[in-house]
Amino acid sequence: MSSRVAWGLSFGAVCILHAGACGSSNTCEAWEDCLDSEILQDLGRCTADFGCVQGACRASCTQGCVIVHDEVNPCQDGQLCTQGGSQKDGLCVSHPLPCENVADCPAFRPGDGLWSCESGSCRFPGYSYPMR
Repeated sequence: MSSRVAWGLSFGAVCILHAGACGSSNTCEAWEDCLDSEILQDLGRCTADFGCVQGACRASCTQGCVIVHDEVNPCQDGQLCTQGGSQKDGLCVSHPLPCENVADCPAFRPGDGLWSCESGSCRFPGYSYPMR
């Protein structure tokens, strides 16, 4: 059974199928690889912003945010405020924002242009999310 298939199973099934496979890791190729990472578990109880950065899982507790003007980002360190469209309360995040349509994308614009919803993620011309 490949590791891709194993991770698609429930955590309990992986433990039963692979003795010793219940440990967690901080290495990754995509954000899904970080769902059981040590760094995410170490955060404890908070709403976590997590993802994969250059092959390593990164995680931090999120901060709330309010967008007052669409040209001013209330978040720091490259994070985006999720507030806008269908999102009434905002959180500062570093990972790609999921969307079904462009109305799900944030009100803040990180430059000249408009948000688009491509392949289920909000995209902005010239902007790269810090985490995958």
